[in-house]
Amino acid sequence: DDLIQVKYSDLLEYFNASLAPDFKSDFERISANLVDQGSYQIAKGENVFALVQDLVSRDIWFYDTKTLTITPNSESLRWAHKRLI
Repeated sequence: DDLIQVKYSDLLEYFNASLAPDFKSDFERISANLVDQGSYQIAKGENVFALVQDLVSRDIWFYDTKTLTITPNSESLRWAHKRLI
């Protein structure tokens, strides 16, 4: 639970301080999918790659380039997304 709280705090800080306003709705939508389904597959024509690149570089999300699928980088991050949403 302590690890999840730390990850949640990191996500909350990122969401409030670092996430560009234009990306907030995409972040919330993708995060909801990560919580409900464990992954999110980017649809053809969907332009979220700048957001994905940012979160992958912060070790929050993992992005599979073959399947265009996003997953949380760990199970504790999945729970942190759940707390955030």
